[in-house]
Amino acid sequence: MQEVSLKLIRSYSDSQIINNQSKQDNVFMLDQFILSDNQVFIIEINEKNGVRNQVLKVVN
Repeated sequence: MQEVSLKLIRSYSDSQIINNQSKQDNVFMLDQFILSDNQVFIIEINEKNGVRNQVLKVVN
């Protein structure tokens, strides 16, 4: 396993606080990169001072 951090170029979000039972859309722009057949792109979103965490796995 090899971990590579990608630099965030730009991001957009509706607000900084997400209320209970609400929805928020976020957009993140990264530099262009290529995934080979055996690589997985993993996005982890962690709540600050909280326990709600999300993991999104993208395969080629």
